[in-house]
Amino acid sequence: MRYVLAKNQEKFEEKTYRIYVTDCVRAYLHNEGNPRYADMIDKTPPDDRSPDDIINHIKNGLRKL
Repeated sequence: MRYVLAKNQEKFEEKTYRIYVTDCVRAYLHNEGNPRYADMIDKTPPDDRSPDDIINHIKNGLRKL
């Protein structure tokens, strides 16, 4: 289990470093027209649910337990 946690931490640190470096390069070059690296690698769609929909989703999940 420690190995899995260590690998997960390593991946997180590498991802964080890559985002930091690309943001620094963008700021240095004043390149605001292109998307951020963080936005390119995170392809999750925005959550358009209302707060009530989210609460109901969580409640339904808890009922199944």
